[in-house]
Formats: sequence, structure tokens, C-alpha cells
Amino acid sequence: MKLRVFASLAEDINNGWVWFPESIAPKRVVVQVRNLGNGRSVYCEALPIGTNFITRYNRADNTIAIENSGSCIVLNEWYREKLGIQSTQSEHDFEITTADNPYGHFKASLSHPQIVVRLAMELAIVGLVLGIIGLCR
Repeated sequence: MKLRVFASLAEDINNGWVWFPESIAPKRVVVQVRNLGNGRSVYCEALPIGTNFITRYNRADNTIAIENSGSCIVLNEWYREKLGIQSTQSEHDFEITTADNPYGHFKASLSHPQIVVRLAMELAIVGLVLGIIGLCR
């Protein structure tokens, strides 16, 4: 699916979600977003681009207005970099699949923009490994 990339609002730069057209995914599920141009992908939470979001986005300073919410994706810089997208206002082919399962949640946590979320998951992995070692002894 070809979508035009928009930059997220300033208040969304540290959040682990991406805004999609409402037709792509249900609200608040984890999805895998794959850039078909280079094969890079990320796991993140999906939020639909609704009327309220469009109104708030288009009123914000220094944003280019979204005119067709059915053919755009709003990504913060963290996810654009992970997907290998160099600039906004460019169109890219994406494959977006639902990954709302433990593996998807795990991957979304490990690739979250906030260090505290990534660190918590890394410590959970260390704790799990140590627990398994303790059980085996």
C-alpha cells in the first residue's frame, strides 16, 4: 500500500505509536510496518487517523496539512529512521500486518522510542534467563 509520510506532532515524538488510515488496522493493536522499498520493519501500536486528529494536526504550527487521511501515515523521527525513510512528504510502499500477540508486543517493546520501555524489556529478558538457569540447577 502506497502511503505519504507525514512527521508526527511534537507531543508524539516519544510515543510508541504510528497514526494510520482508519481502514488499515483496528484501534490500539500492535502492527508490523514493513517498508517494501528496503525491507526494513518496525513493530508499534496502531492509532487511526480520525477527524479529531486531522483537526489537531492541521492546526499545529509547522505542519503540512493532511488532506487525504486515507493515503497517509504519520511517523515520528524514531520510526522513520528505523524504516529508512529520509524525508517526510514522500510516498513509500508499506506492508502493514496485525501483530497483536506476545511476539508482536515483545518486538514493539524492544523497538520503542523511549529508553525506559526498552530497558524494562531487556531487564525482563535477563530476569527470565536467570530464572531458567536457577530452575535448571
